[in-house]
Amino acid sequence: MTKAIRHFLVTVATVFPIIFIVLMAPPAPASALVSAQRSSSTPVSEANTQPSRYGIVPTRTWLKNHATQASATNLTYNGDLSDPSVTTGPPKIYLVFWGSQWGSQSTNAQGNVTLSGDPNAIAPLLQGFFKGLGTGGETWSGVMTQYCQGIATGAQSCPSNTQHVGYPLGGSFAGLWVDESSAAPAEATWDQIAQEAVNAAAHFGNTTPDANRNAQYDVISPTGTNPDNYRNSGLCAWHSYTNDAPGGPMAFTNMPYLTDVGRNCGANFVNSGAAGTDDGVTIINGHEYAETITDQFPASGWIDSSGNESADKCAWLSLGQGSTENLTLTTGTFAVQSIWANDFDNGTGGCEVSHPITSTGSSSYEAESPSNTLSGGAAVITCAECSDGARVGYVGSGGVLTFNNIVETTAGTYPVVIAYTQGQASTLTADISVNGAPATAIQFPKTASFNVPANVTMSLPLAAGSNTIGFSNPTKNAPDIDDLTLPSGSTTNYEAESSANILAGGAKVIACATCSGGDRVGDIGVGATLEYKAITVPTTGIYQVAIAYTQNQGSTLTAYISINSGTATKVLFDRTASWTATEDLTMPMMLTAGPNTIEFSNPTKNAPDIDAIIVP
Repeated sequence: MTKAIRHFLVTVATVFPIIFIVLMAPPAPASALVSAQRSSSTPVSEANTQPSRYGIVPTRTWLKNHATQASATNLTYNGDLSDPSVTTGPPKIYLVFWGSQWGSQSTNAQGNVTLSGDPNAIAPLLQGFFKGLGTGGETWSGVMTQYCQGIATGAQSCPSNTQHVGYPLGGSFAGLWVDESSAAPAEATWDQIAQEAVNAAAHFGNTTPDANRNAQYDVISPTGTNPDNYRNSGLCAWHSYTNDAPGGPMAFTNMPYLTDVGRNCGANFVNSGAAGTDDGVTIINGHEYAETITDQFPASGWIDSSGNESADKCAWLSLGQGSTENLTLTTGTFAVQSIWANDFDNGTGGCEVSHPITSTGSSSYEAESPSNTLSGGAAVITCAECSDGARVGYVGSGGVLTFNNIVETTAGTYPVVIAYTQGQASTLTADISVNGAPATAIQFPKTASFNVPANVTMSLPLAAGSNTIGFSNPTKNAPDIDDLTLPSGSTTNYEAESSANILAGGAKVIACATCSGGDRVGDIGVGATLEYKAITVPTTGIYQVAIAYTQNQGSTLTAYISINSGTATKVLFDRTASWTATEDLTMPMMLTAGPNTIEFSNPTKNAPDIDAIIVP
């Protein structure tokens, strides 16, 4: 696996974050590293160790003889404008309990898997930790969302319109596998650990780059083993990636049974007595998780001038700003370390355990996610063409799908792309409710089959923090749902009076204090037309476009609406309270990627005045 690299290892507990750069090559035995470290009087460097690791944190013994403070410089972006560098969707972590040594399985009262060969119960602990991230508006995960990809190499901050690290959105836990096919090796090599991650991806059906784009695999070895000779090399864990997988590149972590070495890997670092036995388990798992999502394919993400990643710079802090502490989630309380924030202290940078959530470039929510609620017969169905290989069907006729924990940082109206399938009728209707409010009925056109998704985009009002979006139909079948995607930003408002539009045949701009922008376009119809020239969308699909209008002439007025010079659709607009009181009419429009034209007309009669159109 010459393209794969072993990256950023967490060392034993110390109050100082330490990191040392080592250029990468195919992995070498950890014992060689230890020998090199102990024979040197200077920090580990390319000159005094085999080039098998990139970013080494020395053991406590090494630190005692070679104490060095980590760099205080900010992280910089080490990628380019196009290649994936960070986890841009909601992060998904798969827990892989490797080997028959884990014993028999059962389930605890919280619904978490427990294992008879797990003396310190780290399996349910980690499930609770990763299920709890991204719930209840927790903001530890917010620290990582300030970072992004697709910007200039060397940049230290991210514009709001870039692809930011995703927020875990109702939990980062994606699945658990106990691989009982054979015993885990007594001393697994790098290659064996990477292969187990590949095996796990195949087990979960993640065999394409898209399926692994936001995924990481936490390969956890059983008690009594010594993966990568960590016991003798002074290392607690590391993360890496491999290109040698059908679904690669693929991120993974080597996670030993950390409580075997006690305080050396964080036991009682925060909490005393039995309550702190597993402190290091969540501290170090959180460390590797945070580094993976901010530098998914090392070192193309965020690192500093000394090679530190986002968690390395804040490892094992016990005092002062960013000291390691307990994080309370909806699933329990867990010890976590802080993460480096470039924007701390007006850009000086520093370690933080809490940070506002930065809106991501695009956030996807899988219908089949365990964080969602399926009731009344709604069920997960395998779907090879769907994202992540599944959809939720049997929605409607009493079946209900509720997406939980749809997170936005500020309240507003947001464009939501609904990926769905329905091969039953020309249209099926779903009643869509946000946060329990009265539902809106939306029609979904027929797709090629129940296995071929299509998109409908609509604007939904979301609150700051966590939201729910429910799909139902009390009496008839609704479409199957694949996922929801919230693109960057809220809806786009296109003013009718914009100089970019064409007013012909007598249509004119009319002052309107209560209209958006202070004007509307009137005198449309009887040959007069309003044509929008540059309605721009990122992808081709059906968009639920809201038309803000006024008309105080009759019970209804008719406008003929033509998209991209196509056949016009006759649309009736109900009477408004006055010519200055706007209302919205929402209709589905098939728009193509890039700029589109939308024309309003009526050849023989008056049409409503148009204030604006709002495109999700």
